[in-house]
Amino acid sequence: DEEIHDYLTRPPLLLARHRVGWLSLFLCSLSLTALIMNGFEHTLSRQIELAYFVPLLAGHGGNTGGQTVGTVLAAMSSGV
Repeated sequence: DEEIHDYLTRPPLLLARHRVGWLSLFLCSLSLTALIMNGFEHTLSRQIELAYFVPLLAGHGGNTGGQTVGTVLAAMSSGV
């Protein structure tokens, strides 16, 4: 019960600060991925099998969503 109280009394900025590092890392990696893919657009159009790896790269976006869901679920489970 004390853990719930601790969570409820934490400022939202503190909660966000715990996740902003990972979110920043994912944003940077996705930006770099977009730049690299743009540079290899001609190659991807000629060798379509390389395009199979695009969903793996796009999966980083799912990680960002997972961070958000984790925050929401933690808040919901604590009774917020």
